[in-house]
Formats: sequence, structure tokens, C-alpha cells
Amino acid sequence: FSMLLTADGLAHVSEVVFDIFAYLALLRRSEPERWRWEEERTLANIAWEYADQTPASRLAQQLSSNVGSRVLPVCDLLRAGVVYRAFDAALIKQILSFLTPDTMLMYVGSKKLALAPAPAGEVGGEGQGGGGDAPGAEATRMPPMLTERFYGVRYRVSALAPAQVARWTIGAEDALPPELRLPPRNPFIPTDFTLVERPAADEASAACERIAPTPTLLRSSAGSRLWSHVGTAFRQPKASIMCTVSAPSISADVRTLWLTQLLVSLTTDTLNEETYPAAMASLSVGVSMDVEGLRISAGGYSDKLLEVLALGARSFSAGESLTRERFEPIKALMLDDLRATRYSGPLETALDKLKVVIRTQTASYERLAGIPVIEGATLESVQTHARSLFQEGVFIECLANGNLRAEDALDVERTLRGAMGQPPPLAAPALASTRQRVYSLPIGWTLHSMDTLDPDEADSATVVYWEVGPTELDLKLEVTLELLVLMSKEAVFSHLRTDEQLGYTVGMNTYRAWGAQAVVMYARSGVAAADYIDERIEAFVRAHADTLRQQTPEAFETVRAALHSNLNVRDSNLGEQTKRIWSEIEMHSCRFGRTLELQRALRAVTLADVVELYERVLVRPDTRRKLSVWVRAPGEAVWPTPRRAPGADPLAGAELLDDEGLPAWRAARELLPTPTACNTPPPESCPLHSHDTSAGAVGGAAADARNATSTPVTAG
Repeated sequence: FSMLLTADGLAHVSEVVFDIFAYLALLRRSEPERWRWEEERTLANIAWEYADQTPASRLAQQLSSNVGSRVLPVCDLLRAGVVYRAFDAALIKQILSFLTPDTMLMYVGSKKLALAPAPAGEVGGEGQGGGGDAPGAEATRMPPMLTERFYGVRYRVSALAPAQVARWTIGAEDALPPELRLPPRNPFIPTDFTLVERPAADEASAACERIAPTPTLLRSSAGSRLWSHVGTAFRQPKASIMCTVSAPSISADVRTLWLTQLLVSLTTDTLNEETYPAAMASLSVGVSMDVEGLRISAGGYSDKLLEVLALGARSFSAGESLTRERFEPIKALMLDDLRATRYSGPLETALDKLKVVIRTQTASYERLAGIPVIEGATLESVQTHARSLFQEGVFIECLANGNLRAEDALDVERTLRGAMGQPPPLAAPALASTRQRVYSLPIGWTLHSMDTLDPDEADSATVVYWEVGPTELDLKLEVTLELLVLMSKEAVFSHLRTDEQLGYTVGMNTYRAWGAQAVVMYARSGVAAADYIDERIEAFVRAHADTLRQQTPEAFETVRAALHSNLNVRDSNLGEQTKRIWSEIEMHSCRFGRTLELQRALRAVTLADVVELYERVLVRPDTRRKLSVWVRAPGEAVWPTPRRAPGADPLAGAELLDDEGLPAWRAARELLPTPTACNTPPPESCPLHSHDTSAGAVGGAAADARNATSTPVTAG
């Protein structure tokens, strides 16, 4: 048995363990029922019949482990753990008889465990629970803490106190907690595994579906947009649903966002209990915060999926169902999480600050600002907030992917609106206020510098962001950027980390989200100050331009082939396919054939294109748009700067930006254009339709872009 504990649970480990053994006692007192075994066998058979494809390496490890055990016959190697051959009540009783406190090996682990010796008779020391001792419990001297030799982890190994074992031992006549009960029959076990077939298509359309599956826009109105894709590639009776519910009152400012986040945490706590039977039937549902609203998702067997979605939809619109009993523990847990932001590290702090500077919707990145909001929250204020969430109206965007008919997909929106009390459509200006946008940087160098949030932090960090421009203007530009980074990132790591030894965390990536694309370099160091890191990044950028110019045609073709291969990654399951399609919808680009289009654009890219983009974006002072975020450790001013020229000013040429001046800076900035392709049904996204569709042409194009279904996107 294993479980994750909340802070409250960690303070009551003894009671948690008692409940486990009380439930085992309930099982021993109940005659094993065949129908329960039949349910488990049914679920195991379903899981086996419709399992996702297992990566070859993982399957090899699994089979070698089973072979090595020499317990299983060869015929059961693949189905180990899912074969239910015969109901045996006597064997079930025998196994239950072994599950007692005196045969238990127990492990408790947490960052909050105290290191002091535990009080006599308890499971653990102060802060790790144990629940206290019954009167008269004998004293047990706890052994000292030990230190693990490689990672320095503190731990203790000790025998359980006999008095504690006795408290957990439940006799035949002992009363059990009245709230313990065996579960009823599971209503979420699927029974209909019929596969929905796609309409017959011509050869080009069939090839497109294999290469770049594209959803259909079933409905587009003032209050919603509903996408449907009947996915048949995986031949499973499963589906995935992703929805975003946008409304200004969800995340208009820091206060509303963090009150909504607290509401989501509270309802998720309730939802976990309500949907436990669904989880046993391999159905999932979740509610979370999204940058542009509330995210609700559901996945699993399509037979019962809409029922599970309805549970999730009702949860976040039912503020009256929240209880005071759970409010304070969830609030305390959330406060602990927000306060831990101070210790997340300088690189994470710099990346969050970068998002605050360049994006319009920033409340979710300002975690420390959420602390006073949550501290002042009451159950009544959260309930009031829940009732006001959808009063102004909502905009719902959903994707139904997989084994769902069009009429089932249309039920997704009806289910959500019904659970929310049929809110009106959100007016266009209000909807625009919920959309994430990205500011365009001025030409030159903008610098935001700050101290680490943790006064004891030993490292500094620097993140440098070079704006490339809007994403949708030219796919050749997009693929050239990918090629540029692929040709440079290894050199960044080798030079800054290995040669100059600035730190272990060094890297370079593309950034692409909400209409913007950029190049990002970053480093975290305990030996180099933030300004010096930036200086060394600049030196590398200038030197690497010559390296790019001197690339041989053979080396360039090797890198281009590698990028072509990267674009050929296939979705291995329905979840990955849903995530890829949803990323296009979420970013409002709806370019569902992106990978195939990028591969076609890649053919025309030359080394001269890469060099020109590199110099324009990263090097030339009259064209580049650079933003640096420095997070400075205490005392970094005295760290060595061995390659700095005497008298050099690390701030020369920088436009300094701080939090106080950020609103005025934003007011003077333009926003990068947001993609609008999702506002109307997209054109045929598979380029096969725009070329010769003869059998030979289709076959050649399909072979050229075989299995292309993903593209690197860094939303963050």
C-alpha cells in the first residue's frame, strides 16, 4: 500500500495506518464476493485488450524481469498481472490473514521530517506524525539519524514500538470506524467498445489523416467553438476531451486568479473522491487553471466519458458544496506551495519574470502576490467568487478527439453549459481581454535586474530572450529558426559550460507561443555573476556567427537531415495526438498540418538563410530586440570576471527596466499580432491537397513526411 500525504496527513501518520488496517479488518470480516472479483477481471481484460502501444525498450525490460523471476510460465510473460483465471475465496482469505501490523515494513518520507530523536513509542519524530501515544505505552529509545553516503539524505531505521503495533492490531470483536464501508458496484465500467469509423475519403485525404490529422470545426458561435476529430489510427474505443472556459472573472487580476485557483484546489479535492470509481475504470477528469481561463479535461473509454466530464464540470461550479472541514487544510497547503516559490531557484525566478515582462496575462506567474490573497480568503469569499464566475458570460472552446461521434462531441458543450447554469455568451471585447498576448520588444537591449528571492541562495541566473517576430508570417522563417538553434545549442553548452565553466545549467531553445517566436539562452551559476553570464553569452554570440558562416555544405546537410528526422516523430497514443492538436488550438494558430508544411519549407532553407537570421536577430545592434533578466545572488559582486576587459561597463547600452516602471514600459509597446486562423474553419492543412494528388505523388509526399505529427512548441 502506498499513498501521498498532505501536510495534515503527515501530522497524523498513525491514524492513516490505523485506517488501512481497519479496512483490511473489514475485508477479513466480509465473505469474499465473486462479483467484486468479476469486476476486477473485467477491468484487467479491458486494459489488456485496449492497451496503449508499449515502447520496445520498456517492453524488453518488463519481459526480462518476468523471465528472470522464474515464477511465471512463458505463456503468461506478456499478461503478468492481468490474468484472472479462477475465483478462490480461500486464497483471498489466506492473503488477507498475512496483512497485519506485525508483518509490516513501513516507510515514511518527507522534506518536513524532523531530525531529532522521536518521542518514546511514536512512529516518528516531531513534525512527522505518529498521532501520539496511548496512556501507559512503554518507552522505546529511537536510534540516531544516519546519512546516506552518496546524496547526503538523513534517515533512520528502527523497529516499530510494540505499543504502536498493538494499537494498529484490530481484533475480531473490536469496533470499526463507522464511516468504513465496501464500495458498491462500479458504474463507470465500459460496456460498449464499438469503434466509430471515419467517412470514406480519397487517397490524398487518407494520406493526410495518417500524416497530419485535422479536426473539424463542428460549431463556431459567439459563445463557443467546438472541434471534433474522429481518430482511428490507434483502433481503441477511447477518446480525449480538452476544454477551456474563458471569462474575465476567472483571472482578470491577481485577486480573482488566486481565488479561482483556491476554488479549483478545493473542488479537485472533492472531485478526487467522487471520481475514484471512474479512475478504477481507466477514466480521468481534471479541472485546472489555464492561462486564458479554466481548463477541464477528460479521457478514457468513450462509453462513459461524457458522464465523467459532467462530474468535472459540476465540481467547479458548485461553490456551495465546499466544506469548512476541508477548506483550512487545502488553504494551508496552497499557502505552503506559494511560499516555497522563494526557494524555487534563480533560473525559475528569471523565467517567470521573463513571462511577466513580455506577456499580457501575468497573474499566474506572480505567485508571491497570491500569498496575501489566499491568507485573506474565507470559505464565504470563495463561495461568493464561485457564484460570480460565469455571470458576465463565458466562451467555451473544446476539442473532442478519438472514438466519439459528431453528435457526442456536440454534447460536450451542452454538458459544460448545463453544469454552469447556462451562462450567456461572452461579449467580444470581454473575450479579447482574456486572451494571452505578447509584447514586441524595442530595438536594442532591455534589461531587468533583481535580487534572488531567497536571501540564502548561492547561485545567480541569467535568461536572454531575442525576439524573432510573429509566428504566422512565414513557415520558412519558423523552420529556419529551428535549424539555427539546432546548429548552435550544442556549441552553447560546450562553450559556456565546459570551456568557461559558468555552471551546470546552460542551454538554448526556441520560444514559440501566442503569436511570438524567439531565441532563448540561459545559465545558472555559482561562480559567475548575472552580468558576467550575460557578457559571456554576448561574446559567444559574436564568435559563433563566424562558426556558422564557415559551415561546410556536408555539415549543413547533416543538421538539416537531423531536423527533418525530429519533425518525423509519430504520436504513439491518443493522448499525445490530442495534446498536439490542442496546442494548435490553444495558441490560436490552428495549423494542424504544421509538421508537414515545415518539412516542405525546410527543403528551401540555405545556410545563407540561417546566417542572415542569426545576424539579424542575435548580432546586429540596429535590428536585434534583446531582453535580459538577471537574478543576482547575495555577494555575487565579488565573484571573479576573468575575461572582462578592464574598465568595461556591464550596463553599457542597456535600457534598465524595473517592476515600478513596467506598466509605463508596456504602455509604450506594441503587441505582436495574434493568430486568427481558428476564427474560421481552417483550409485544408495537409499540403498534399495543393499538389499533384496522383497515386505516385501522394505516395512520394507521404513517404517524404512519414509519421510527421509533432513540432517543437515552447509555451511555458
